[in-house]
Amino acid sequence: MGEPSSLLLQLPSNAYHVSLAASHICQWLFALRSYGEAEARLAVTASDKDNSCLVLAAAKAVFGKRRLALETARSALQLADRRVTSCRDKFDQIQQEVKVGYLQKRVHFLHLSLTKSLSVA
Repeated sequence: MGEPSSLLLQLPSNAYHVSLAASHICQWLFALRSYGEAEARLAVTASDKDNSCLVLAAAKAVFGKRRLALETARSALQLADRRVTSCRDKFDQIQQEVKVGYLQKRVHFLHLSLTKSLSVA
């Protein structure tokens, strides 16, 4: 039969006991099967890559939405912070006006009391 090729060495041992033509057919079928298995593994790898790309795209979309929500929340927080500062300033102003008004009334009352006590004496 001659020396088998390196691929033939991978064939089952009973393949060497048949004719040279049958042995080459077995070699061809074995190579075809190996090619099919490699193609299937490659398809799984390509499918995994496609799935990974889809997962990555979905994650990017979620990230984009969350980033937009974060920016919206930051803007709302800044607006609320400005509003709180404005309210605090207004409160301080009103508080100061109340103190001034109270002091003015107190001074006026003391002035009246003093005027009354001076007129009585």
